[in-house]
Amino acid sequence: MPPSNIASGTVQDPHNFGDATASISAGTQKRAKAALVAATRALEPGEQVQALVCGEYLADDGVAVLTDRRLVLANSRTFAPEVHSLPLRSIKDVKGWVDSARATLRFSGKDRAFVIGDIKEVESAQAFAAAVRGKI
Repeated sequence: MPPSNIASGTVQDPHNFGDATASISAGTQKRAKAALVAATRALEPGEQVQALVCGEYLADDGVAVLTDRRLVLANSRTFAPEVHSLPLRSIKDVKGWVDSARATLRFSGKDRAFVIGDIKEVESAQAFAAAVRGKI
């Protein structure tokens, strides 16, 4: 999925995914397309995407999406994608590490934690973690 020529914030892109996907490579976007669709379906009217990262979530290609309200994680499991979210106020900690040029991020809430790994764009993972930390 190459970068779109659709303007963010328009009817065609009401959640501003266009800006967030601009820094993600076309290959990674293609890998995460189904997970992006699942995450998009979970967003509420008016909710705005501020950052995203693509990797592996619950053993399938996945995404973590930071919005103005929460963190949404989704995968591309066929026929039944898994989608979870944490309100920003409930995120207590963000941890990240890099191994063999791939990153993993862990987001901890009050009673649960979510992990997205196999992130090939390490710099994007670092920027995403910083963006989440800036919101909590």
